[in-house]
Amino acid sequence: MRIFKTKHFARLARRSKVMDGTLRDDVTRAEAGQIDAQFGKFMIKQCVERPGEGRSAGFRAVMVFKTGDMTVFLYLFP
Repeated sequence: MRIFKTKHFARLARRSKVMDGTLRDDVTRAEAGQIDAQFGKFMIKQCVERPGEGRSAGFRAVMVFKTGDMTVFLYLFP
């Protein structure tokens, strides 16, 4: 599984102190079928854990997700 971040997403994640390990955990959850919202065939929304808090109080990430192939993180919002 290849994981990519857009330049804009990387900047938002860095400012929000979201680590790459947290993003990998979210991709693993999506591969296991635990998808929070699906916008189409490949576009999904996942809850991302905020440092020091849980996923429900965390951020939301919009990503392109293709099982077993690749993930591209597009946008991060509170």
